Amino acid sequence: MGRTKREEVKISDPQLKPLVANLVANVRARRSKLGHSQQSLAMEAGLAVNTIAEIEQERIEDIRLSTVTALARAFKEKNPLKLLQKPRK
Repeated sequence: MGRTKREEVKISDPQLKPLVANLVANVRARRSKLGHSQQSLAMEAGLAVNTIAEIEQERIEDIRLSTVTALARAFKEKNPLKLLQKPRK
């Protein structure tokens, strides 16, 4: 059964929390900087629009490395792990 739009996802692993927070912040910032809509980013990355929306709305508990890699490619980022690092201000 799917989640409702406003349902919060509880991240059970405390080590994942900062990584997810970093990914959310990086995806939002980079998408905005590049002028992508969620739909255009999804198309560029080969992901579902719903996946981008769930990431940006912090409705993810876990994420596949293939998703992080696809996002990195769409952002022209050579190192996918940078999306999991604290964003620069």
